[in-house]
Amino acid sequence: MKKSEKVGLNLKALLLDHDLEMLNTLTQKLIGLGMDIESSDSLHRARMLFKQDPMKIQVLITEINFQDGDAFTLIKWMRKKNPNLIALIVTGEADLPSAITAIKLGFADYLEKPVSMKEMQNAILKCRKMIEGLPAADVHTDTRAGRNAAIKTWRPQWHHDLVQLMNESVKYWQYSTGSNRGELAKNSGLWAIQVERNSIRARTMDRYTEIETLPQHPHWDKVLETARYVLRHCPPSSQRFEIEVLLYRLQRLMNTDESEFPLTPPGPSIPDEPGEVIAPVSGPSHNIPVEP
Repeated sequence: MKKSEKVGLNLKALLLDHDLEMLNTLTQKLIGLGMDIESSDSLHRARMLFKQDPMKIQVLITEINFQDGDAFTLIKWMRKKNPNLIALIVTGEADLPSAITAIKLGFADYLEKPVSMKEMQNAILKCRKMIEGLPAADVHTDTRAGRNAAIKTWRPQWHHDLVQLMNESVKYWQYSTGSNRGELAKNSGLWAIQVERNSIRARTMDRYTEIETLPQHPHWDKVLETARYVLRHCPPSSQRFEIEVLLYRLQRLMNTDESEFPLTPPGPSIPDEPGEVIAPVSGPSHNIPVEP
């Protein structure tokens, strides 16, 4: 049995991207996941392909903006012919207003380029679950319940950077010291630990190693300080570079003026108009100096 058959990704999808090179790359990734793909670099061709058999297309995977229109107008038109169509966005133009629009229109996911095979597979699996019987309110967010459920799946880029920084720091610590993440939590003194038999667990820190378990308002100061601790206590290595780059980027971001502070989607509801003010996420409990 093929891997794609095990995870059930044999879906019929329509893929749209205005960049032909990216279109070819994504097409190959999706074929590799066992999907049947029709591709287009324009909305006009996408409509022509869709009209041939609207009910056969199960998933729409699309960029946002094209020379002849946008994906949001397209999905409204397509759903008139196939109300059960599941859609997701893969974009190089990610921003909060378009993410909110995507959520309101019931897009299953909102991915930023470059997208990894794992991210794509997880997004397609989510589409598969929806097709197999999720309630309509959880699929198309025309209701308050649907919007509130969908907004939890969207994360700003700095959340992804935070998870990556934690994972790179843990890997570098394990490689340099031969000990596990529990020892890192204990030695740094930054994370709560539990001793179970002969092992040390750091369940709170573990939540910061996966985007799915990362708190909506994470203690980013602890992650940055963990990375600094690892850099101070591990010998020089080529593996330091990724940590230093992520640490520098996040330090710059977290020390911006509050008016420029990164935003997360609001709760418990989404603003009806783009002009509404969205409150920024909460910052740290104390200031953390940027190391020279």
